[in-house]
Amino acid sequence: MLKKPLIPVEIDIIIISNAKNDNLYEETLKCIDSLYKSEDHNKIQFNVFIVESNKEVTYDYNIFYNNNKGENGHKIKTIYTDKEFGYHTYLNVGLEYASSEWSCLCNNDLVFNNGWATNILTVIESQRQLDPIKFKYVSASPCNPHETWHKENINSLQIGYGVRQQVAGWCLFQSSNIFDKIGKLDERIKFWFCDNWYAIVTQFKGVPHIFVGNSIVEHHNGLEGTTTKQIDISVEDKHNLTYGAGDVFREIIREYIGDNEWGKPTE
Repeated sequence: MLKKPLIPVEIDIIIISNAKNDNLYEETLKCIDSLYKSEDHNKIQFNVFIVESNKEVTYDYNIFYNNNKGENGHKIKTIYTDKEFGYHTYLNVGLEYASSEWSCLCNNDLVFNNGWATNILTVIESQRQLDPIKFKYVSASPCNPHETWHKENINSLQIGYGVRQQVAGWCLFQSSNIFDKIGKLDERIKFWFCDNWYAIVTQFKGVPHIFVGNSIVEHHNGLEGTTTKQIDISVEDKHNLTYGAGDVFREIIREYIGDNEWGKPTE
């Protein structure tokens, strides 16, 4: 039987949002609401940092708990930035406020299912029991049952670095100390290839990444979430954030690891 993690546990949740209309605002609210409802607050407490591009909106804890502010121990802070959009840039802004042992980097178009964080922490604790040195720095991703690979591997436990497989860029859970290993998220990578960067750099730095198939977090896959549709930029700039970013990404990766073979999932 796996040993349950010590409690209470605090987890810093970084969420990127651009609530430029009511639908996008509601999407972020649903994400937070599902997060708070997903765990017993006596065991898991979430510190939510929302990096919001629209300065006209805020995320008040009272929305969820009928004016009993802070009653369940969770905390929420809305952070505004004037920095040019970049997925890594905005996550780094949120991480500046984080101080807990655990953190999680998230899109705003997620639905957290019951026990998702407990299941990840339980797996990590079991791995640390077996090899505390190897798993001192550790990363993980949950399972999205709406994606084909995840659906086929639901309930499995795998260590690997396959993008959109073991590594789910829309929800990256980690021991916060891994940033001592991998450094800050590279802000030259703006949108596409952020998950590739994370997968390659964690692998190269020897940080194990675990896919936890019984930790369920549903991803709406940008239907109303953090996509270039939210960003008020030119067609050319959108191209540079997506398809056009490949060459820049490859040059950046070579700075980290030279000409080694990289980016392959582990066997």
